[in-house]
Amino acid sequence: MQCKDVPKLIEGGKAWYGNIYSNVFGNNLRRRRLPDIFEVLKGFGIGDETSNRVDDLLIFGIDDPDENQKLYFECLVGEDEYYGANKNYRTLQSAYIEGEDQDAAKEFLEALVKQRQRLFFTIPDNDAEDLRLWELSVFHYAGEYLDEVIGALAKGNKPPSRIISRLVRGLNRIFTGMLTSSDQYLWMATSSSYSQSRISIMVDGRISVMPDRGEYVSIEYDENDVISLVVNIDLEASVRLPLHLTRYEFLSRVAEGALPSSFSRECYEDILSFKSRVLARYKDVQEKYGTSLNTGDEMLLRLLDLDMRSQLIERQVVVRLEGYD
Repeated sequence: MQCKDVPKLIEGGKAWYGNIYSNVFGNNLRRRRLPDIFEVLKGFGIGDETSNRVDDLLIFGIDDPDENQKLYFECLVGEDEYYGANKNYRTLQSAYIEGEDQDAAKEFLEALVKQRQRLFFTIPDNDAEDLRLWELSVFHYAGEYLDEVIGALAKGNKPPSRIISRLVRGLNRIFTGMLTSSDQYLWMATSSSYSQSRISIMVDGRISVMPDRGEYVSIEYDENDVISLVVNIDLEASVRLPLHLTRYEFLSRVAEGALPSSFSRECYEDILSFKSRVLARYKDVQEKYGTSLNTGDEMLLRLLDLDMRSQLIERQVVVRLEGYD
């Protein structure tokens, strides 16, 4: 639209044509390729991603049997006469619920995208957790990352131990290829001589998550003020993984047993590369201290398994080597 069109649209009750919340993502621009900033913002998937809680609120509105949902609808949607529950939206909403007009139903689903985008910017901070604000994006853990990781480090504090435990659980699932719940140790596992195999059951060792003789896992800033997940193997050996939002979300989703298709294989390959670096550094430390359980005529195989609680456990098999004449 042009400036001269605005008064006519307002008079005609069509101010929602200039939806500023959708414009943030470049939806008002007709270009083959959007400027980079819009491409980045669209990558959050806001509008396409949603939750049952938000969609129930938007679809059923004041007819929802849940009183809290009714209040949310009135405060967050009903009171916005321009971009919220305007006359057009209520008409489409009614048609969708009644299910008689397929064209109107399709138009309503398109309107839902704009409403989710608007809610992402207008839900008050006090209600963000209750309405699961960040489920309106592909980064469900973004709020936690901002508040409890970046926020904690900015104040000189450590992120909560439960966050580190979850990230370690995600690492263990990728490192071993098993659906494990282990989060107290980071397990060093390979598949014979190939460390990047999807399933790894040969144990090289494990690293304590909590401080133990130089071993621990932490989240901290590096010298370049980049947030990193740090695996400390001993007092003089550590390996860092830059922990940007995408990796944080990826590991958290893996730890919780769900991985959306929006995450590319690149994330998985990044973690396998990190695993190779940790393994190499771990073996260097082992050689430094001369740690070996094998003798000349025997070889100890340490194999991973899962117990009844999905915790990783180690089973040992002794292989006796006999010479041939």
